[in-house]
Amino acid sequence: MKKSCSYLKTTILLALVLFSNFMTRANVGKVEYYYEAEKLFNDGAYHEAALAYEKYISSEREIAVGNSLSHFVKEKKMKRKVRQAIYQDAVYHLAESYRLSHDYINAEKYYQETLGFKSADLDFPELGYWYAVTLRANQKYDASIKAFTDFIASNQGKQTNKEKAKKQLADLQFVKTQLNKSKDNEIVVRPNTIPGQASSFALAIEHGDTVAFTSINAESKTDKNGKTIYTYHHRLYESVVGTNLLENKKAFPFQEDGMENGMACFSKDGKKMFFTKWGMQGNKKRSAIYQSFKTENGWSAPVKMGEPVNAEGYDSEQPSITPDSKYLLFSSNRPGGQGGYDIWYVDLLNNSRVIAAHNMGKKINTAGDECSPFYNAANQTLIFASNGLVGMGGFDIYAAKGSTDFKDWEKPMNPGAPINSVKDDMYYISTNDEHIWERGWLSSDRNSDCGLALFSIGKNITKMVYGTIVDAATQKPLAGALIVVSDERQPRKVLLGKTTDNQGRYEFELQNVSKFILHVEKEGFVEIDHTYASRLESANDSIQNETILLERTKDKQTEELLASLKSLKRKSQIGNFKFEKASLNETARKNLDSLASIMEKFPTIKVQLNGYTDKVGNAQYNLKLSQERVNACIEYLTKLGIDKDRLIGKGYGEASPIASEKINGRDNPSGRAKNRRVEYVLMLDNLLNE
Repeated sequence: MKKSCSYLKTTILLALVLFSNFMTRANVGKVEYYYEAEKLFNDGAYHEAALAYEKYISSEREIAVGNSLSHFVKEKKMKRKVRQAIYQDAVYHLAESYRLSHDYINAEKYYQETLGFKSADLDFPELGYWYAVTLRANQKYDASIKAFTDFIASNQGKQTNKEKAKKQLADLQFVKTQLNKSKDNEIVVRPNTIPGQASSFALAIEHGDTVAFTSINAESKTDKNGKTIYTYHHRLYESVVGTNLLENKKAFPFQEDGMENGMACFSKDGKKMFFTKWGMQGNKKRSAIYQSFKTENGWSAPVKMGEPVNAEGYDSEQPSITPDSKYLLFSSNRPGGQGGYDIWYVDLLNNSRVIAAHNMGKKINTAGDECSPFYNAANQTLIFASNGLVGMGGFDIYAAKGSTDFKDWEKPMNPGAPINSVKDDMYYISTNDEHIWERGWLSSDRNSDCGLALFSIGKNITKMVYGTIVDAATQKPLAGALIVVSDERQPRKVLLGKTTDNQGRYEFELQNVSKFILHVEKEGFVEIDHTYASRLESANDSIQNETILLERTKDKQTEELLASLKSLKRKSQIGNFKFEKASLNETARKNLDSLASIMEKFPTIKVQLNGYTDKVGNAQYNLKLSQERVNACIEYLTKLGIDKDRLIGKGYGEASPIASEKINGRDNPSGRAKNRRVEYVLMLDNLLNE
């Protein structure tokens, strides 16, 4: 007959009495490691306990074979059983230590070893449940489903764990459907911070592009022995969307010693702020909601809210205000809920006093925990996180439609992947009133075991980027120029590389990159970086970049030329002309004087002059008028001594306007004046050896 769990515990107690006699022998295990490990385990120091259990088990394995101890074959049967019982208990507790310190790979290894013991199901009745939990954490979903099913069918384990196992099975089936669904046109969840930066989470919109969020702040001090001691505190910060939030964060002024701050929300007018403060009271963590008011001198000192927001002896946290500032939502473990932490709300009056606290009800709250509420008024939808509903793992994000008075809710909906993951996901806020899952923010530990991080939500947006690279001096396209593309948030990470074609053109595809850097280089030219915004919110699926001008590396002659060119206007225009006139104004004559001076200094330069008109008159007349304007410029230059063979001129009439001549159907004289012009192009082929 198999021995019961109580028999095992009794046997181990007897072993601790008898086993000390064995420890005087040089060839036996170090039982003091077991004593040390048990104490650490009972004190909740699971990582340290695992190290001690490993030492004990390692020494025992040198003489252990299977479930019997070969070295003690000649010892009394009771002594062998005692030693074997201690060994098995150590293996199981080692698995527990690893699981409780979130090292699921090692936990699985030692749960498997425990399963191999002859009476494991009786000695460790919850083994099957925790083994299944560990398999799930290691993403071995099919094996986990089988383990949970076997545990439910067994005669072992607590009924509470049987019920939890049933929910776990439902979760696993949901996970499998999410992992198998199509990835096409999927919403994308993008990390907002660079790996290795401090944990940050619970973002809230303060006003405009300014946001508030919680971040862990490391503080150091030196003890009397000169050793640096680090402490970590949760602090509230504000920053601006579109930048690296952590690099540009600014702390709110109220940061009390010994108290942590987290999850803020703001009234519509931006003058009231509610947030969570928590700290230790005795050996218990206690949290409460505080409020602050914005004055001419900044935010006022935080004041703890009274009943019914904060209930004496219980926790209230994670406040969220509705867009109309009528209701304050929060999470609390106060009595009167469904179990654990529930979502509650209070009615706010204009002076921020509250009347009563109301539970969101059974459709929203469960026997588990519900937290991080957010209300989207445009869709009349409550968004929150829960570990009590069917989900992908840990906390999942859910949405439920309901009435504006919060009395009637539909069944909560789980949006699945990629909004949710097999880790903890919470603190979701939507920044798109029409489609709540298409743009927003969430906090998740999906990329780390070290804590929550901020993620931005958006459509899987692909943009085609086009552009041209030209020689700054000749305005001719540059073939074979190398373009290296990187994300502005991580400039060292190269996204792709391209070279321009024979027309100096390039094109490439970008996915979900809001700002990117083009690094351009070509032999004989100065390297250059350009930063562009891709405007992800735009409906356009293509981006036409401005032409990039590459400057040549400067020899002495080229330096002189470029220095001389600075005396000309940056734009390649000679000047503008009056309506139906071809006479030169003062600005045109000054520009022609400067151009003639440069052409005298560099006799190989040729110039092309292009003339244009506005659209008044017929096309034939405008062609003739534009040519007269060009001829006037050529005549002026020849009088200054410039050889006419170095001047090429052509009138193009009303072609190529640079300004609109009508605005909303009405004549635009200013635009027409800009179009009446002569432009020049320097032809530097001989000078630059093209």
